[in-house]
Amino acid sequence: MKKAVQNIFDFYDRYAETLITKRLHSIDGYQIKARALLILWTCTTTVMWFYVIYCLYAFPVNSPVAWGGLTFTIIHTASPWIFKFSQSFLMAGLNISLSGLGFQTLVCIYTGGVYSPAAIWLTFHPVILGFFGGTAWIFFSVTLNCLIIVCMYTAGLLNVLPPNQLQPLLKDGMILTSYIGLDVLVAIYTVMAFKINLKKKQELNHSKDLTENLVRILCHDIKNPLSVIQISSNYLNRPQENTAKWVERIVIASNDIRQIADSVTLWISHRDGKVTMLQEPISIKDMIEHLDMAFEDKLREKNILLRLNMLCQNHCILGDKSAVYYQVLNNLVSNAIKFSYENSTIDVNFKATESHVMIEVRDYGTGIHEELIEKVFSPFSVVSCPGTHNERGTGFGLSIVATIIEKLEGRIMIENMKKIPHQKGTRVEVTFPKHS
Repeated sequence: MKKAVQNIFDFYDRYAETLITKRLHSIDGYQIKARALLILWTCTTTVMWFYVIYCLYAFPVNSPVAWGGLTFTIIHTASPWIFKFSQSFLMAGLNISLSGLGFQTLVCIYTGGVYSPAAIWLTFHPVILGFFGGTAWIFFSVTLNCLIIVCMYTAGLLNVLPPNQLQPLLKDGMILTSYIGLDVLVAIYTVMAFKINLKKKQELNHSKDLTENLVRILCHDIKNPLSVIQISSNYLNRPQENTAKWVERIVIASNDIRQIADSVTLWISHRDGKVTMLQEPISIKDMIEHLDMAFEDKLREKNILLRLNMLCQNHCILGDKSAVYYQVLNNLVSNAIKFSYENSTIDVNFKATESHVMIEVRDYGTGIHEELIEKVFSPFSVVSCPGTHNERGTGFGLSIVATIIEKLEGRIMIENMKKIPHQKGTRVEVTFPKHS
């Protein structure tokens, strides 16, 4: 039973995927709310089509109830497409609620006004609009329901309502189906509300964990420019040194720290759906110059040679410059240095195709363990191993790298070269869309 229910939810998740635009996929809770909309729509549509068939049988051929109900039901059935083109839960919720309310009001008018069994259904519409529209729309729905009830009651007192066209047996059937149908819909709504609240609680817990991780990542990423500032400031105390050179390095490193902080802030905002990462051309030549300067001191400490392949330096990738520089490249090269031996080499190769640019960072150090490859990209799996000089890290750097690459429509792959005979180290390959 549990598996069957899960299969149903999986089906609606796939259906929801087809309705949500790419721009809104990243908003927390958007997909689960779309799934709830589809489940509610399925239930209410089933009930309305049942009543259409029921009314075609129960009412005279010339009665407007069945044909008017058929019109309202067709409008109601179009709700997923209304959501797809408007991307608005409120618009879809209004279509579900008002089309159903129109059908029920029509049935009430021809089956006894406020004393009609169909009047039971009027109570469900504030629930629908409250779910998708908020408090103001609950008030709107309740006010509209009260207005309809008062009008029908007044029309009944004035004896201007059409005669009740239902036979006693069919009237009893409508009473039974009204109570049972409403009870089922309320139960489904309650289950959906419970699941959404549970999902929101899980998202809040994940958000808390992710925030803590981002603070650690931020501290991790500013270590390199802080090291540049510290080393450069020491040289300023030596009169024989070229102070202008070290002052320039301090200014550049300070600017790096600011841009790193801006990048993390931008990433958080993008994750929350508040901002979209920039899609700007970034030249490979500029990336090479950034790497050549950013890691000069770290490379010198372990006497590592950084070999930069400049064959396609005239090409550009499409992405967010701050995120690519200070999150992606810095993390990948910093990890390569951390796990490289003294007097070794790190290769950074740039290769271009017609549509993409591939960046490969290849070291010849300790290599990554196979069992860690799947974990290093998760912000909730702490994977931190000491470097060849016992360097320590937070273990969260690659998780933010993977997230940013995904947002920029790129790909990342990490490979342990030790599994290849006579090879060692780690190879990381990142692919970005090419700017034409």
